[in-house]
Amino acid sequence: MTPGAVKRVVAMLGLKNAFIYGCSRVLRAASGDRFYIIRYHLIAQPVLADKPIEPRHAGGFEVRPVLRDDPIVASLPRPAHVIHKRFADGAVCFVAHNDERLVGFLWLKRERYEEDEVRCTFIPDPGHLAAWDFDLHIEPAYRMSRAFARLWQAAHEYLSGQGFMWTFSRISAFKPDSLRSHQRLGAIDAGAVTFIILGSIQISVLSGAPFLHISVSDESRPRLLLRVPER
Repeated sequence: MTPGAVKRVVAMLGLKNAFIYGCSRVLRAASGDRFYIIRYHLIAQPVLADKPIEPRHAGGFEVRPVLRDDPIVASLPRPAHVIHKRFADGAVCFVAHNDERLVGFLWLKRERYEEDEVRCTFIPDPGHLAAWDFDLHIEPAYRMSRAFARLWQAAHEYLSGQGFMWTFSRISAFKPDSLRSHQRLGAIDAGAVTFIILGSIQISVLSGAPFLHISVSDESRPRLLLRVPER
């Protein structure tokens, strides 16, 4: 990277995250993508039960929960085995679509979430008050639309009806725009986690117990308990 590019990355990510991002790029290049670093910000989002509800067809598209056999599931840009596992684990998927064209989607999981990008189990606590949301995706053509807000609204309507008051999620430390979008909706900092991937070895640096964890297989995953904030 040129000095100018380095300055832009530091300005965008902050010094700490920019350093980790730079180290990850060097590791990937030197190892052929076998070694790299992933860092997440963890956030807690209050469920906005009193937010006015727009019609489900507002914005020119519909938002609805889908089952695994819904035809639109085949258009989700995720591997089929990943989608199958999410449904098998009891995750709920909300999809926004314009006729049959995919606009975006959002997943929700109660009790615990088995991260599929790294080895880690995130456990919202207490489980009857907090859920986990993940993999919010908006198709490029709709990123200036109300799709983001409509998916969140539908998810919060569902969570409120189930008695949840909070939802946790993780956001890449290398995507500050996503973090700012959630902060505008009232997101609260819930810590950070860093995963150093060295082939089959994973070193986890966590903001809560067990703080440091070394794993060599999927059977050995750190479990991170996330307690709801005090209002």
